[in-house]
Amino acid sequence: MFGRKRFFDMGAGLLLTSIGIGCSAADDAKVGRDLAEYATAVCLIEQKDDTYLKDQGYNWSSIFVQGEGYSIDALSDINVAVKEQLAKGDMIIVHDESSASGSKALPLVFCARIGEAPAVRAAIDSASAKIRSDVSTHIKR
Repeated sequence: MFGRKRFFDMGAGLLLTSIGIGCSAADDAKVGRDLAEYATAVCLIEQKDDTYLKDQGYNWSSIFVQGEGYSIDALSDINVAVKEQLAKGDMIIVHDESSASGSKALPLVFCARIGEAPAVRAAIDSASAKIRSDVSTHIKR
């Protein structure tokens, strides 16, 4: 799986679209997973107090733009939705006797679940539709 990659070039995408085949269910599922992971990566980037998580998020998000070829325009709604969700301040907090405050934020868990937030899920679905309709987007396997 990792050694072989299959690309749909623009000509093939136009041909598939013109004959009504479009993306397969497997491609649709892959795009959905990629976009949910992208939302998680954006959330990590926004963790201002943790440079390690920010760095991991940035590098993870670059996979989808540079490696998978998703357009920045298609991903922009996800960026906005994730930032709005973070602004709500619903961070997951647990009791922690070892910390001075008695509690500890869990940004990794919060970010892992960010795609479940209704506004973020809607942005993921919208981006997925944009990507599926954009024949210039290359889908790799």
